[in-house]
Amino acid sequence: MPYKFDRLPWEILHQIFDFLNTTDLLHAFNGTNPYLNSILQSYHRIQLNFKSIKKSLFHYICERVYPEQIQSLVLSNDEHTPKQIQLFMLHLPLINCINLQSLTIHGIDDANLLCLMISYLENHTILNFLSISSQSIQINKKLCRSIMETLTTLSSLKYLTFLNSSTLTFLRQPLSKLTHLTIHSCSYTDLANIFRWIPNLTHLQISVSYDQTMPKFDYIPSHLNSLIIESKSWILFHHLENLFSLTSSLERLVLETYGEPTLLHGQRWESLIKNKLPHLKDLALNIMPEENTMTADEVLTPFQTPFWTKEKHWQMGCFMSTSIQSCARLFSVPHFAPFEDWYPLNQGFSNHLLNDVRSLNPYPFDDNCKHLKIYHFPTPVAVSLPFKNIQTLSIQCTADNIDQLRSILNLLSIHHLILDYLKGCPVFHDLIQTAPNISQLTMRGQSLTHILNSLSNNEHTYEQIKNLHVKDVIHRNDVDQICRVFPKLEHIFLHVKERNDILPIFEKLHYLISTTVQWFYSNRTSLSVMEEFLQENNICTDGAYEFFASSLNLWND
Repeated sequence: MPYKFDRLPWEILHQIFDFLNTTDLLHAFNGTNPYLNSILQSYHRIQLNFKSIKKSLFHYICERVYPEQIQSLVLSNDEHTPKQIQLFMLHLPLINCINLQSLTIHGIDDANLLCLMISYLENHTILNFLSISSQSIQINKKLCRSIMETLTTLSSLKYLTFLNSSTLTFLRQPLSKLTHLTIHSCSYTDLANIFRWIPNLTHLQISVSYDQTMPKFDYIPSHLNSLIIESKSWILFHHLENLFSLTSSLERLVLETYGEPTLLHGQRWESLIKNKLPHLKDLALNIMPEENTMTADEVLTPFQTPFWTKEKHWQMGCFMSTSIQSCARLFSVPHFAPFEDWYPLNQGFSNHLLNDVRSLNPYPFDDNCKHLKIYHFPTPVAVSLPFKNIQTLSIQCTADNIDQLRSILNLLSIHHLILDYLKGCPVFHDLIQTAPNISQLTMRGQSLTHILNSLSNNEHTYEQIKNLHVKDVIHRNDVDQICRVFPKLEHIFLHVKERNDILPIFEKLHYLISTTVQWFYSNRTSLSVMEEFLQENNICTDGAYEFFASSLNLWND
């Protein structure tokens, strides 16, 4: 086979490489012979996504790839792969990734490291996609200026996803090629200042935090045709009227927000769209209004005019509180149709939409439901047809037999099982056997103990479970049992009492990618003590871990 590949020109081989992931590519061709080695090294379209990767595979790839070969790169310092970015920089200097077109950085919390990485991209001529996300980073003004100065040197940058709007206000030169902008934490005031530096913006997505008031905008880029707003702040309808008076080219609008009851008024929405958004094709609304006295009929009937049903083909639904006569949510169907439901159906709320003959009917949205919470098993069964597409099943009561569950939902669709019932789950073994696609378990510590104690013989092992999250404290003997019963875990989250309780995890679970541990006596452990403990037990000796006051995240060897 290698001899036949030797006869192929490099152009054909590069096309073959395009269909292989990086691991298979390296396993198949690296070190085969000098000719194929040279062809492989000249291949500059390698796509690397290191999110949630096993550490040994990460090192294998980094040791065999040259920086100039990388076209797309995803790095992550999240809880599954702490310090991955630092380890990557030791292997492959970012400054040498001259053919990089796409860079994604997840979970970075070190502002100096971020500034250093961005500085390596200065004057990069072909990078067109840059995405940076973090939960906790704090960037001072000096670093903000430095980062923004470098961004303006990226002559091909077209897609930018950034941490916050405050850093972007330090722009002093336009990003003239930028057309797509996503801001994870955005204030409207910052956005008004940012707009003037992105004149060719066509797609904008923002997440707005609490206590943000929408100002009166005086300029919005004229080519903006897609706008997505996820707002935790209160919005008044006249704020939206001002905003949309400057977005006449808008073709797509997605809006999630809290606001005044007038946001429920279909006639006002119709007038706004007709007068100010003449090119709008796609609309998705998810409105959480303050308490009101509107009935489902009053909310939905104005959305049944020919404009909504015939011209635009947009359908709206609402979520009604039955304890008080109030519309709790107005939403577009199917975009924001509820994906969670209770069984039996929650008596406090109901979903509604209007059908084509304008009669009001309860609407279960069963096909859209992905997360089902069961708190009681009534007799007879309280659904006419089983839920088809449940991916997350939460059981908050006792289930006596597997047939109770079969009558409610399709067990083959479940991927994540949550057990919140303190006395465990008598049908756990049957459920895992009958639902082979369950790979993730979340449960209370007491539930886990009941389940482990019920498995009296050593024959019960559940190799399909890859992710285990235990919500409260368990004992050392439970940890030993976990290692036996779930031998192929890749991710584990535990609460324990003592440091030594976690040692079986590293000795017996050979497939682990990441471990998160929280201690019951968190205040007794300092960083220096934890570092010494890890070194003594030969755990994460490369420093790929994060330790906080009560939590240790490790990227397992």
